[in-house]
Amino acid sequence: MSQKGLANVTAGETALCKLGGKSEELYYRGYNACKLADKYSFEAVAFLLLKGHVPSDDEISAYTEELVLLTDIPFDVEKTLRGLPEDANAMDVLRTGVSLLGIFEPENDDYHGLVIANRLMVLLPRFLAIWRGKSVPKNASIAEAVCIACCDSDVDDVFVDAMNQSLILYAEHEFNASTFAARVTSATLSDMYSAICSAIGTLRGPLHGGANEQALYLIKSFDNIASVEEGIKQKLINKEKLMGFGHRVYKTKDPRSHKLYSILDSLPHTDLFDIAKEIERIMMDEKQLISNVDFYTAVLYEQMNIKPNLFVAIFVFGRIIGWSAHVLEQRANNRLIRPLAEYIGPDPID
Repeated sequence: MSQKGLANVTAGETALCKLGGKSEELYYRGYNACKLADKYSFEAVAFLLLKGHVPSDDEISAYTEELVLLTDIPFDVEKTLRGLPEDANAMDVLRTGVSLLGIFEPENDDYHGLVIANRLMVLLPRFLAIWRGKSVPKNASIAEAVCIACCDSDVDDVFVDAMNQSLILYAEHEFNASTFAARVTSATLSDMYSAICSAIGTLRGPLHGGANEQALYLIKSFDNIASVEEGIKQKLINKEKLMGFGHRVYKTKDPRSHKLYSILDSLPHTDLFDIAKEIERIMMDEKQLISNVDFYTAVLYEQMNIKPNLFVAIFVFGRIIGWSAHVLEQRANNRLIRPLAEYIGPDPID
C-alpha cells in the first residue's frame, strides 16, 4: 500500500538521530541536541556526528587545528565564485561551489568522504563570503565564519554564540527530504560531492528550506501586537498557508523552536520577537499548531542583520554535517534505494 509523500513509511535505519516519540525531543547519537547546543561548539557536534563520540579536550583541540588546515580555496574556484552575479540565489552559489570543488579535488581512495565532509564544512561559509565580497580569517570558528559571511553588521561574541547554537540545532534531523536525497544519490555509489549537491538542490525548495524566510515576511507584515490577532484569524479564514507552523513528525512541540525561543529571550527584546510570540499564541489557540524551527530562526537572523535571502544558506552550513554523516552511514551498509510505485495509468492497450 502506498503512502503519499512516504508519510509514516520507514525507509531505512540510522544511528545518527532520533526525534519525536513520547518526549518529542531530538537526539544526536543519543545526546539531547538542545543540551549539546548549550555546552558545545558546532565543531564538537560535527565530531560527534562524523566520528561517533563526543571529543575529549585533546581531540577537539587537534580537530580544530585540522580544520584550519582545510581553509585554502583553489584559485579557479574562488575566481568563479567572485564572478557570479550579485543577484544570484545563494543556494545556487553554494551548489556551484561544491560542484567546482569536486572537479578540482575529486574523491578517491586517499582523498575520501570524511576528509571531504570536513573540507565542505569549513569552505561552504567561505564560498558565500567570497561571493559577497567578504573575507573570513583562517582560524575563525564555523559559527564566526557564518556570521562574517552573512551578517551585515559588526559580529560580536553574542551573535557568534547564538549562531553556534542555531547551527547545532540545524545539524541533523533524520530522514528529512534533503538528507534522504543525499542517501539516494550515495546509494548509487556516486561521489560525496554529487550527494551534497542533491541535498542542496532539495533544500532549495520552499517546502523544505524556505520556511524561515516566509515566516519572517509573515511576522513583519504586522506593525504591532494589537493588529496580530485579527490579522492571523483573517488569514486562517482565507485558508492561507502560514509558514513556520506544524511539522510532519513533531506534534506537541518542536524542541528546536523552544531552544531558539530561549536564545532570543536572553537577547535584548525587539518588537519583532513580541509579535512573533503573539502569532504563536494565536496559532496554538486557533489551530493547535506548534511553531517549528524556522519560525524563531527567522526572528534571530533578522536581529543579527542577515538578509532573508541568506537564511536557507545558513541551514546548509549546519546541515552539511548531517548530510555527510548520512552519506558515510549509507556507504557503510549500502543497498541501492529503489522503491516501488503504485501504477494508476490505463490498462494495457491493444
